[in-house]
Amino acid sequence: MNDQERIADLEAQVQRLERDLAQMQRLRRDAVAARNIQAERLRKTREKLEVLQGRRTVRVALGVSNRMRPFMHRLRRPLSRSRRLLGSVRSSRRGPANGQGVSRSSGEERELAAAIRSDLTAAAIVSGRLVSIVIVNRDGRALLQRGLAALAQTTYRDIEIIVVDDASTDGSAEFVEGLDLPIPVRVIRNDEETSFSEATHRAAAIAQGELICFLHHDVEPITDDWLGYMVETVDGPDVVAVGARLVYPSRRGPKRGSARFADLTLQHRGVTFDRTEPIPMPRVMGGGEDPRADESVEIADRPALSGACLLVRKPAFDAAGGFASEYDLGLEDIDLCLNLRAGGGRLVYDGRAALWHHESETVTDPAVRRRRSRQDREAYLDDWGPRIFRDALLDALECGDRYSSDPFHIAILGTVPADLGPGLSGLGWRVSRPARDDGGDWAIDPSVEAILVADDGVDIRNLPARLISLAWLDADPGRWVDRPWFDDYDIVLAPETATRIVRDRTSKTATVVPTPPTAISIRDALARWGRSTRYGIRIGAADRQVSELWGDYHFARALQRSLERTGHPSNVHLLPDWEEPIAAREDVTVHLFGFKEAPTRRSQVNLLWQISHPDLASPELYERYDHAFVASDRFAARMAGQTTTPVTPLHQATDPERFKPEPLAPAYDLLFVGNSRNTRRRIVDDVLATGHEIAVFGSNWRPDLLDPQYLKAEGIPNAELNRYYSSAAIVLNDHWNDMVAEGFISNRLYDALACGAFVISDYLPELDSEFDHAVVAYSDRNELGVLIDRYLADPEERRRLGARGRAAVLAHHTFDARAAVVSDAVESLLPVARSR
Repeated sequence: MNDQERIADLEAQVQRLERDLAQMQRLRRDAVAARNIQAERLRKTREKLEVLQGRRTVRVALGVSNRMRPFMHRLRRPLSRSRRLLGSVRSSRRGPANGQGVSRSSGEERELAAAIRSDLTAAAIVSGRLVSIVIVNRDGRALLQRGLAALAQTTYRDIEIIVVDDASTDGSAEFVEGLDLPIPVRVIRNDEETSFSEATHRAAAIAQGELICFLHHDVEPITDDWLGYMVETVDGPDVVAVGARLVYPSRRGPKRGSARFADLTLQHRGVTFDRTEPIPMPRVMGGGEDPRADESVEIADRPALSGACLLVRKPAFDAAGGFASEYDLGLEDIDLCLNLRAGGGRLVYDGRAALWHHESETVTDPAVRRRRSRQDREAYLDDWGPRIFRDALLDALECGDRYSSDPFHIAILGTVPADLGPGLSGLGWRVSRPARDDGGDWAIDPSVEAILVADDGVDIRNLPARLISLAWLDADPGRWVDRPWFDDYDIVLAPETATRIVRDRTSKTATVVPTPPTAISIRDALARWGRSTRYGIRIGAADRQVSELWGDYHFARALQRSLERTGHPSNVHLLPDWEEPIAAREDVTVHLFGFKEAPTRRSQVNLLWQISHPDLASPELYERYDHAFVASDRFAARMAGQTTTPVTPLHQATDPERFKPEPLAPAYDLLFVGNSRNTRRRIVDDVLATGHEIAVFGSNWRPDLLDPQYLKAEGIPNAELNRYYSSAAIVLNDHWNDMVAEGFISNRLYDALACGAFVISDYLPELDSEFDHAVVAYSDRNELGVLIDRYLADPEERRRLGARGRAAVLAHHTFDARAAVVSDAVESLLPVARSR
């Protein structure tokens, strides 16, 4: 066989192997997708069981896990097979496949290093501005010994090295101080272990260079020209930071730390952001890839860069605030990169600068890594939640690549015009049409970011909460608005003829779109939603079933409705959602304070609205919020003197479009709607002591608290409550003792009066001024009996006082009025939150 034939044969082999590799990669992707779908089913199954159980328990979680284990095992088998096949299919230019089980010898490492060097030309710059190389070390003497020896060979000569030794116990500081290198080396000794931020800031304070190169102590140069390349690149227009190509070396023994890929594969060629998370999370680009592939060697802008080797202009580093102190050691580099970009700078990856990354060899305790990961994730959500969600979404809608080059992925559920899918694809988006599995669940691809629902029967509460949900209302909107999940949609698309029914019967505001909607109208609706100031309203209900019984839930829905009308998309978050990343998306959180304290995040405007439970308030609680609203003038004045947080009186309210006169229910003489909370209610006992009968609707009324003959039902659906108020001769109201003591007016009064009802209540000094003397108050049982007899005999006076109360509520105490106060306060607070 001559040379030409050998070349042709080898080329054919390469093509065949590349086809095999592509097939194996498809197998692996399919297996991963199947595993993710199964994991999503597992999550939903857990949620359903937890709802039935009424609480989260380890027993339930373990039980579900045991049931699902056979399915997960069957999924792992094809995935494992595809990994084994991938590991066996490699060409001469391909690195080892992903997988921790693949190790390489030191000889293979030397061969790869030589090949990487042979791919490159010498750096054009060998001197110039001073570069201060900053290395933070703790108990990494062996790593320093290897890394500093390689640094000594760097061809760029204008450098100084600053080692910050963080209370090492292995003699690291003494070792560095005893070195005789051709490079100036200084050591900063910390007597106690500090944060990475504090350590780097100490070094930056004494750094003399115009450029600072932050280098982890587990990083070792492969090429001597690495720094010259980076200095050359940082001189580009608007470039403020440059990152490097990081490669996994050959590692002895079991894989340690967070290493997830095989030896001698790529670890980093930049950082992208995964938009399939509730908040876009940073993901390293290139993990497990060929370290010599074209993408690995390129010079290109990146959304972010790893701090393992990061060259930064010192003025830009200082202006960005450096590495933030709240990070433990994991996402502080991403935070810095985002701040650098916010300042207008470019972040560039230079693949010519190649270094080994002995990743996390000094952090081997899994518990420590998990703690650090949780802490850093929370800090990232605190700092960037709403901003990065908005910016990444808007960038994706326009097919940008500032955060990720992955196309925006929308799934369509239901029947839409045939040309809509192609129209959305024409925007540069990915479009999919999920099918239902055997269990009736939608098989949503893990990469889907939004769902367009064209079927009113799709219960979106059973879909992943991270998905942006759009409802497209067809010709019969009445079917849609009666669905119990309708208020949970993010965006409602409807023809103009359907907007009124949406406004009248739901907490949402419809966006008018053509019939049928076009791809452009859908994109514009998503962009408008993304740019809007969005609110999250938090209540302490534990799950969906009990929430309907909570007055706070209906209060939250009424507030949501008014906020939506002012152009602020809003969601209601129950207790299990408070600490989830999904609740970090909104710009503003409104906590309707109950028994539980909600978390607050720096990048959100955090509002407290205390409508009850004054006994649980404290100055410390108020200090966590940007503004506190209080449903009592007296209590607001008291708290204002104890906290630096602005405090504003903001009374309870009603929704007059829900609570209006409609006397279409059974007409009771004396009606009380309220839960017992497993204790006696004063007004119920007082009425029964007068000899009158009472109709009670509410939960937890045990026989020892109320004779069962007076309990009519466990409650009244909120949509029908106005009819009962309108139909009753007298609506009864009382207050809990702490509310009386602190001047908190019951929300029941606002709703009943909005229906034109006549109300008798226990005494509270604020009632007359709040409702224009429309509420009749009593002090003791004798007086209550007299008042009941008097007003039952005088329906005309009841109607007159009911009309007066309704007029007072409509004029001053609607949720629209309250929402205006809240949004006015937010406007001044938003710039502050976004700059934190």
